[in-house]
Amino acid sequence: MNQRSLKLRIFFLLLMITISVIISNRYIAQKFLADQLRDDIHADMGHAMSACSLKTANKLEFLNCFRTMGRGSVISYMSDYYVLCHPLIGDCPGVFGQDSLSTQPPKNKNGLDYWRGLANNVVWLSVRPSGNLNGAQVWLKQSDADIVVQQMWALRDRNLFRVVPFIFLMLLGFTWLAAQVFLKPIKTLERSISTLNADNLATNSIPIATYQEFQSFVNVYENLRSRLNDSFIKARRFASDASHELRTPLTILRGNSEHLIANLPPGSVLQVSARKIGDEVERLIDINEKLLLLSRADASSLVQSFKVINLSDTLNEVLSDCFYNNVDNSHVKVIKNVAANILFHCDETLIVQMIHNLIDNALRYNTGNAWVYISLLQNEGEFRLSVENPSSNIPNNLSELAFHRFYRGDESHTRHIDGLGLGLSICLEIAKVLKGKLTLQTTSNQTVLVSFTAPLYSPF
Repeated sequence: MNQRSLKLRIFFLLLMITISVIISNRYIAQKFLADQLRDDIHADMGHAMSACSLKTANKLEFLNCFRTMGRGSVISYMSDYYVLCHPLIGDCPGVFGQDSLSTQPPKNKNGLDYWRGLANNVVWLSVRPSGNLNGAQVWLKQSDADIVVQQMWALRDRNLFRVVPFIFLMLLGFTWLAAQVFLKPIKTLERSISTLNADNLATNSIPIATYQEFQSFVNVYENLRSRLNDSFIKARRFASDASHELRTPLTILRGNSEHLIANLPPGSVLQVSARKIGDEVERLIDINEKLLLLSRADASSLVQSFKVINLSDTLNEVLSDCFYNNVDNSHVKVIKNVAANILFHCDETLIVQMIHNLIDNALRYNTGNAWVYISLLQNEGEFRLSVENPSSNIPNNLSELAFHRFYRGDESHTRHIDGLGLGLSICLEIAKVLKGKLTLQTTSNQTVLVSFTAPLYSPF
C-alpha cells in the first residue's frame, strides 16, 4: 500500500489556498479599486476646480495651477486629460446632468456639483460650481481615468512573478512549521507507545494532550493501555495459578510411578511401561517449573538475592559438573577461554541456571563431532560470557525466533531432539533481571553463538 506524505499534502493545500487568495484578492481588488480610483480622480477634479477657479479662463494656466498644487501625486497626472470648457462658448462635450448613468442627480459637495454620465456615447466625469449653469466646467473621460488602474495592475502583475519564488519558499517554511505543530501531539503519543512493554503497562505515564482536539486520541491510548495491562495481569495470574495447582498432582504422580516401578518385576514389560510414564511425569514437572519461572519473570517477581561472586570460579564449577563429572557428556570436546577473577554482582542461583541452560542448549543442537567453545572475557568495564557450538540446518531467522517461547526450529530436523523450547526464553528473562544483554547469532561456519554481556562489579 502506497503511503502518502502528510507534509506534501499540507504543502499542496497551502499552495492551493495561496493561489485562491491571490486570485480572489486580485478579482475583488480590481472590482473595487477601479471605482475607488475613479472617485479619487473625480474628487481631484473638484479640488482643482475649487483651488484654481480664478484661472479657469485659460486652460494652460488652470492646469499649471493644479499641477503645482498637486505635485508628486500619481492622480495629478490625469490633469493632462482634463477638458476645461464653458457652456456659454459651447465647447463642453455634453450638457451637464443629462443622460446620467444613474437615476441619482449630480452630487453636491463643498459648493461643487459632481456628475458622471454619457455624452456622445462616452462616459464622462465632470465638475462645475453649484448653481452656476454657465460657469466653467472640468470634464474627463472615464476611459482616460482607467488608464491609471491599468498601469497599476500591469505593474502589480509584473512584480507578482518576481515574488513567486519567495512565496514558494515561504510556503515550504509554513509547511514545515505546520507539520511540526500538527505532528507534535502524535509524536508524543508515538514516543509513549514505543516505550510500552509488559513490565511498564501499569506505570507508563499518560501523555498530556497539547490540544483539545487530540484528547480523544489520548483517551483511546489510555483505554488500550489499561485493557492490555488487565489482560497481562490475568494471563500471568493464570499461568502462575495453574503451575501452582499442577505441582501437587504431579508430585503425587511422580511418587506413585516410582513406587510402581520399584514393585514391578525388574525388566518386565509393565516396569518398562511404568518407567515411560515416570519419564513423562518428570517432563511435565519440568515444563511446569519452567512455566512457573517464566510467569514469575513476567510479573517481575523472581526471587532475587544479589551478591558479588567470582564468576570465573562459578563457571569452572558448572563446566566440571556438566562435562568432566558427567559420563553422558564425556564425548563432547570442551574448549574454554575463561579469564580469572571476573567479579559480578548478581543472583548466583539465576546466573548458574542461565549457564546450565546455555550449555544444555548447545549440547542438544550439536552436530555429530560434538564440541562446545566457552569463553569469559572482560573489556572496558564489562564482561562477555559466550557459548558457541556447531549445528546443522540453521534457519536464516534463528536470531529473531530463538528466544520465542516453545520455539524449537524446524520440526523436520528437531523432532528427534528432546526439549521444550523454553531454555533460551528463561535465559533471556534472567538476563533482564541481571541487568545484562543476551544475544544469539549464527556464523558463516555453521555455528551458533550465544553471548551474555553485563557490567563488571566495581566497588566504587
